[in-house]
Amino acid sequence: MGRMKRGEIYKLQREGGILTGGILTYEHFFAYWEDCGKNYHGVMITHGTDVKFANNIALREEHIKPGYYFHWDNSYFVAHRFIKDIPKRKLIKCGELTEDGISFIESKIEGMPTDTYIEYIKRLAHPK
Repeated sequence: MGRMKRGEIYKLQREGGILTGGILTYEHFFAYWEDCGKNYHGVMITHGTDVKFANNIALREEHIKPGYYFHWDNSYFVAHRFIKDIPKRKLIKCGELTEDGISFIESKIEGMPTDTYIEYIKRLAHPK
């Protein structure tokens, strides 16, 4: 895999019908954001809108480039930057954000914490 670029949308490859890594928390699509040492930051894309995920922010159709497997479908992003520790070779590029989509997300996640997904879920379960 070549160099990842901000706004490219990825999903974990499936091997024999099981997600590589075997961790359910990696089933969501995510937009690559930036490198961070041996890991990288990503922004999770989801459909979750229930009360537990009330801070998720709606994307608009014009935020997603057409012509890819990933397309806008009442999509949201989690207003959080996640530390991704998945080897890049286990990812499949399946979409891209438009420049407007990148700018929109940047405006919403500036100053937001950066955590692993597990740390994020723990924070949701036990808010301060």
